[in-house]
Amino acid sequence: MTVILRKAAVRLARADAAYFTLGWLMVLLVVGTVAQKFSPAPQAARYFFSSLLLWLGPVPLPGMPVTLGILALGLLAKLVFSTSWRREHAGVIIAHLGVLVLLCGGLISAIARQEGTLLLYEGESTCFFSAADECELAITSAWNTGEHRMLVYPAAQLRNNTAVSIPGSTVSVSVLQLFRDGVLVKRRDASGRDSGAKRGLARQFDLRSAQTEEERTQARPAVVFCIAGAGTDVDGIYLSADGLEPQPEIVLRDRLVTIEFQRTRINLAFEIRLVDFSKEVYPQTDIPRFYRSEVVIADEGKMLAAHVSMNAPLRYRGYVFYQSAFREEADRQATVLLVVKDRGRWFPYAASVLISLGLMIHAGMRRGKP
Repeated sequence: MTVILRKAAVRLARADAAYFTLGWLMVLLVVGTVAQKFSPAPQAARYFFSSLLLWLGPVPLPGMPVTLGILALGLLAKLVFSTSWRREHAGVIIAHLGVLVLLCGGLISAIARQEGTLLLYEGESTCFFSAADECELAITSAWNTGEHRMLVYPAAQLRNNTAVSIPGSTVSVSVLQLFRDGVLVKRRDASGRDSGAKRGLARQFDLRSAQTEEERTQARPAVVFCIAGAGTDVDGIYLSADGLEPQPEIVLRDRLVTIEFQRTRINLAFEIRLVDFSKEVYPQTDIPRFYRSEVVIADEGKMLAAHVSMNAPLRYRGYVFYQSAFREEADRQATVLLVVKDRGRWFPYAASVLISLGLMIHAGMRRGKP
């Protein structure tokens, strides 16, 4: 077994293996970038840049993490089996270690990076943000006593005709259609007279996948589902989409049940509250040139006042908050923050130092030779 592993490592250390792997990496980068033009960008980016395997029909192909892993293993094998660890090679060795650190950072980011958005109205607070490309079906029960319970079903576990039960009742929820990029289309008879068993917003709208670039910018995760067992006045077909109000609600004997298809909620390790949002516009226009969010972070009894503005993100406990957009309504304002947690963010800095140091040492040694 040791001999086989050694032969595999020597094979990975060869230059032709690195050339083929780099070529496939370029293909992934190009195809993944182009795919974001013709499908929702977060889903395309996650598929091409974070999936371990890509499927070409029945044929599995290495995804970005696997490709980076192969490159890292090949470079490590070269350092161990094919590099002469002598003083005159110190610059090259250090530079190669820097590249290895860079590849490891890219691998960690591809696997563990978290990214999403946080919508906050003035005076409101939250302890979670919404994932950019993951969705879930949330069923929340609220009793008159004030007790709340939420059941969450990740979209990856849901398929057409998947049925889930509401605990403590005979009511079932069956998924009929699932959309990653759903668009609401007004029904021909918006009054709902011809809608049959459709309930709520499903009486006025249908759902379909986005087809044009403009529709993709407005698309949202959505689901069409059927409720059964709640009574003739409640049973029927409903729809729910991320950020769409009102969400379907049904009244059972002892509680109110809300069924919502939403982007996956990722918990923060603290609470963040929007104190004030302000913006400046270009003279004689309504076009914003600068906007800023004043926030307060509550973390284990400590209060921290901070701000987020354009080109001035807030960094706290591994999270980075970027000022992304805002919303204005008749009587209130809201900020939209892009939230990123990247455990590999420091690797490029360390890699840059190592590569620069290695190149300087190598250049200095060569310059000193006669």
